[in-house]
Amino acid sequence: MRILIFFIIVFAVGSAQSQNNLPIPCEKAPPQVKALIQSAIETFDANQPARSIQTLRKILETTAPGTMDGLCKAWVYQWLALSYDDLDSLETARKYVIRSLEQDPEIWRVHADSRLKPGLRKTFQDCWNEIETQFLEKRKSWRVAIGPITRAEFSNRFGIAAGIGTSVVRIEELNDAKLFEDLLLYVRAQRMRKNIERLTAGFYGEFSLSLKGSEKPVKILSSGPILSYAYQSGWELGSTFEIARLVIGGGKTRISQTISTKDKKLAFSYANFELYIRKWF
Repeated sequence: MRILIFFIIVFAVGSAQSQNNLPIPCEKAPPQVKALIQSAIETFDANQPARSIQTLRKILETTAPGTMDGLCKAWVYQWLALSYDDLDSLETARKYVIRSLEQDPEIWRVHADSRLKPGLRKTFQDCWNEIETQFLEKRKSWRVAIGPITRAEFSNRFGIAAGIGTSVVRIEELNDAKLFEDLLLYVRAQRMRKNIERLTAGFYGEFSLSLKGSEKPVKILSSGPILSYAYQSGWELGSTFEIARLVIGGGKTRISQTISTKDKKLAFSYANFELYIRKWF
């Protein structure tokens, strides 16, 4: 009986260790994928990189789309690069390095495998530098934003944006909502890092002219935080939240979600946000 209990404990510990060998990027993969990944790791550790490659290819060929996330697929490509590097197929290894980074940059920034040799690590870093350089060279952009104000703008390589907008909802009284009554001309500057595929925070400042019919243009200063997520392709999704609007010289600026002082020279926004899409080029 004791012998039976001993073997059960050994089997349980061995199974737990086997599961712990799974890479973090693939912990949420389907069971059949996990089994193949475990097999690929074991054959590689047994100095059989060719068999590991066969197993990894089987994962990519047989796994249904959507059942394995991008980070796990990036790991599979990273391991293919590792296996081909072990076979001295450097050109093929580089091809899979690029595919790995294209799937998810976090595979290099956070989940670089400890087995990567110095030469392959350099290849990863060189390929990442190329991707980052290509992205950072995209300094101009078009942006369209939807919120209490709908906007369209162009920004130059110095980070200064100029655009036009209009209030989607303009509230004169609580029971009276009016659409597209005014025109907003504005210049905006923003400060934020251009991170690839990471949530990034920043801050913007804006000067605008609010035009409404024959009324005198209202000059406004506004500012607030930005939150965005940019892709390698140059597409960026994000949002801004307006903290305050300062009216220069007086005037009526009551757009939705904005409270003005009695003299209309100062206004605070309490829920004035926008969602936007930007394309860098």
